Amino acid sequence: MSEIITVERMISSVKQGIRAKTGFEITEAVCPVRELVIVPGFKRMTYYDPIYKEMYAVVVVQTRSLLFNLFVDLLVKFFTMDKISKRGVCAVFTTDHPPISDPKQPIYDASGGQRQSQDYLTRGIDPIPFASRLYEFEDPLMKNGFWELSLLSKTALVELRFDFHKSIVFFCKSRRLAEIVGDFLKSEGLLELNQMNTIEDGNGHIHIGTVPAIDEFYKLIMQSNAQKVA
Repeated sequence: MSEIITVERMISSVKQGIRAKTGFEITEAVCPVRELVIVPGFKRMTYYDPIYKEMYAVVVVQTRSLLFNLFVDLLVKFFTMDKISKRGVCAVFTTDHPPISDPKQPIYDASGGQRQSQDYLTRGIDPIPFASRLYEFEDPLMKNGFWELSLLSKTALVELRFDFHKSIVFFCKSRRLAEIVGDFLKSEGLLELNQMNTIEDGNGHIHIGTVPAIDEFYKLIMQSNAQKVA
């Protein structure tokens, strides 16, 4: 119990320090082990994929109160586009939580994802009803650092990911689409930053969760008719 109290105090101190620097509020799901200067914003990146060659990624950081709405807005705006939705949209739910010893206590983990994660797949997602379902799970999703959710179209080469660290990442093959995503983020008041800290930057971070929040994620998986990926 004393170890839990010590971790909770450290997390509270780091959160207060980040908030004092810039007003940025991190989620309950993950916390760096030291204070970082984090501000809302996005950066565009180019990377090389061995199969698809040159690809683009837009990494987004947003304060807690606006984060979930922004993810859903991106989902609805871009995955209802004909050139994406007509090619088929899948949802991938990924879980990666440590063994649960006491279901009444918070779960803390700083292993850096050393466990084997498990994916669950739903094909043929209709983006708008799916977005509505997500809002029913907003609170537990924001309090669970042991999941990530991706919407993707392999034929359109597009993916929107809400990752373990509660950053949003938009991957795509089209440079023009990456530019359009950036323009949308600017219209939402986010600045494009050349240098941008995210939660996982620095000297480590802690993933946080509770058994009720983890159970709710599995409930979302079941309601979405997702199948376990072998």
